[in-house]
Amino acid sequence: DRLVHFSFGALVSFPVWELLARKTGLRPGWSHGLALCVILAGSGLYELLEAAVAMLVDPGLGAAYTGTQGDEWDSQKDMALALAGAVITFVVVAGFRRNAR
Repeated sequence: DRLVHFSFGALVSFPVWELLARKTGLRPGWSHGLALCVILAGSGLYELLEAAVAMLVDPGLGAAYTGTQGDEWDSQKDMALALAGAVITFVVVAGFRRNAR
């Protein structure tokens, strides 16, 4: 579960940044920040949908469905991993670009 959230941040952040940078004409700092916001919003939306489905299907088994493993902070940790994946991607890409110059 955690690997998927990290991978979401790592793999989706760069295409979102490219889309924002090319289509909106934002400066690099703003486009990076907005891309991070999009990743966090997407991860949070998934966590909300996951919780809503669990409550609708079977309120008694909701925690088992969402895979919290008894951790009440599971959603926040998953969102933090998505953010960490996005930040690491941006740092790695910045390093490659610096070496290419």
